Amino acid sequence: MKIGDFVHSYTKGFWQIYRIEKYKSINQQTGKKERIETVFLKRFVSESYKKSFTEECCDISFVVPLSKDEKIEFNNFIEENQDLFEKFNQYSPKRIDSVLNMHIRKLNSDETQKVKTIFSEKNKLPYKNIKKLIKENNLNREHGFGWTLQFVSDNFEIKNGVLIYKFSKILEF
Repeated sequence: MKIGDFVHSYTKGFWQIYRIEKYKSINQQTGKKERIETVFLKRFVSESYKKSFTEECCDISFVVPLSKDEKIEFNNFIEENQDLFEKFNQYSPKRIDSVLNMHIRKLNSDETQKVKTIFSEKNKLPYKNIKKLIKENNLNREHGFGWTLQFVSDNFEIKNGVLIYKFSKILEF
């Protein structure tokens, strides 16, 4: 699959690939390094061929090429609906960010400000550095309930082959 291809995604409809990002990540469940391929898509029409412009991204494993018969039917639809197809080609998808949630222990009010300062000062960090700072500052959640640190990678920002995140907020759950 390549940029410009029309495909099916995990959300119904006819989608066009407009961006593909390949990067390395660490699986939070297993701790193992993984190669990730994220596909960015914009939807042209629904399964019933109704205008349905939107955007999403997902792992490439959720994307399936159109079948031979679907391609024929889809191309016929485009030929009969050139105005709609031109509008679609002019449609600019909204930016999509990646969100990283890191579970930590509950904090008291003094610690909350300290944590905000620690992560805000670091600006942009890869996952492994975030995890390291959590450990160095004794924020690990041992068991049970705790809080969540939320980080955002603006528009899936990649540096040296990994996503780069900046601190967003503390969620008290």
